[in-house]
Amino acid sequence: IIAVPQTWDFEEETTGYHVPLCWSRYVSGSSASCPYIGTGYPYSGAQALYFFSSSGNIAIMPYVNSDYLDIRELQISFYIGNRRGEESPDATMEVGVISNPNDPSSFTSIQVIDSVGTEFKYVTVPFYSYTGDGKYIAFRDNNPNPNVVNKWYSIYIDDLTIDYCDSLPCAVPYLPEVSGLTDTSATVSWGDAQHDPKTYLLCYKPSAGTQWQVDTVYPGVLTHTLMGLDYGTAYDCYVVALCNPDMPSCTTHFETECFKITEIPASWDFNDFAVGPTLSDCWGKISETSFPEAYLAGGGNVTLRFKQTCIAYMPVIDTQLTQVSDLVLSFKAKASHANTDAVLEVGILSDPTDITTFSLIQTISGIPTNFSSYTIPLNTYSGEGAYIAFPHSGGLSYFTIIDDVTLQYNDSLIDGVEDYGRQKTGLMLYPNPAYDYVDVRVTDENVRIIGIEVYDIYGKVVRTVVGANDYLPTYRINLSGLSNGIYIAHIRTKTGIIDLKFVKKR
Repeated sequence: IIAVPQTWDFEEETTGYHVPLCWSRYVSGSSASCPYIGTGYPYSGAQALYFFSSSGNIAIMPYVNSDYLDIRELQISFYIGNRRGEESPDATMEVGVISNPNDPSSFTSIQVIDSVGTEFKYVTVPFYSYTGDGKYIAFRDNNPNPNVVNKWYSIYIDDLTIDYCDSLPCAVPYLPEVSGLTDTSATVSWGDAQHDPKTYLLCYKPSAGTQWQVDTVYPGVLTHTLMGLDYGTAYDCYVVALCNPDMPSCTTHFETECFKITEIPASWDFNDFAVGPTLSDCWGKISETSFPEAYLAGGGNVTLRFKQTCIAYMPVIDTQLTQVSDLVLSFKAKASHANTDAVLEVGILSDPTDITTFSLIQTISGIPTNFSSYTIPLNTYSGEGAYIAFPHSGGLSYFTIIDDVTLQYNDSLIDGVEDYGRQKTGLMLYPNPAYDYVDVRVTDENVRIIGIEVYDIYGKVVRTVVGANDYLPTYRINLSGLSNGIYIAHIRTKTGIIDLKFVKKR
């Protein structure tokens, strides 16, 4: 069911031991053939949905597709009558929601229709009070005495319609959806069957936690962005109207992204990793064993330990801010035994789930038993991958350990940037590398700056400075809020344009 209203008059269905197309049933007890399409006592036409006295038999409507509808915003209306009403005036029928059509214990009762007599009555059942995640509306026959003749009854349901609820209390938010996921934020949107703006409470918590946090969303707004979330974490969230706290939306789940490496230098000593095979801080691995693992080495230091064939990869580099080829990787490594066949490779993965996307930068073999330092420039890499990876191979009995992993800019690159700035006649940038600010220094009194635009490496203007007609010795550019990386100061003078590169560091 992806749209309403829809109606079943049961006239087009095959009679006998059948339920309507795309319906299903669960049967038990003495009358295992019911419910089915019957002809004995319809409200209109020639056929109706028939239940004969049984204990626990269930008729199950087609699946309500939650991509389009929420059961909580719907209602069903139908006629119900009892052919044996005079014999069993206490006949009852339960209407509810079942999560698993094959498991009767997953049935949640919404409304009990009792005293069903021979005269048909029109019944409407809204589902706004339902709080589960079931997607099937169902009818359950619960006769406590199905084998007692004078307790038998024959219930018929006819002219069934499913539609939007027309009697909702206050507000009933539904279908919360999550989009715009980042490492620290998520945008939650929802609907409201009342279509009447209310104040909402957006409740959320880590899935593994117990304490809900609450953001207030004011009338007229059906979307809200959660901020300050933990990276790489599973969350639960739901929405509830302030005026109707007993009827929250269903709970939805999402997971924030792992953080991207945006600040250079970046380093890991692994001491904040939990010891064991699950890696922390958005490091990942490809392995059929427990390795690589966070390992507690001598002196209480946590390291990254490899054995046999396995791969560890670092968090993804934000290539919008930093080019992999501009970086240098350094780390310490040692082997558990001398003269082993262990080999550690360093390279770049494009897809952290696919080892065939690995590009080798350097192979390290003959690793000594004491920590040795390794420095590997990544300037030979020209692909689009952004995950630095450490594939390892070796025997069953020997380990390789790495520690103190650092990413930083290539010194020759920074030196080249400084030289590039100095060689421009009449202008220079200082300091370079820069931190909170960089100054454009005018060393020639004949130079007049009209304006300055600072571009990132993708050509986006991130800062502007208005020049002066008179000579000014210094123009200061505020760099606060900019990520680490390489930038270009596009300086417009009265005699031409000069581009100067500089590096922004923390």
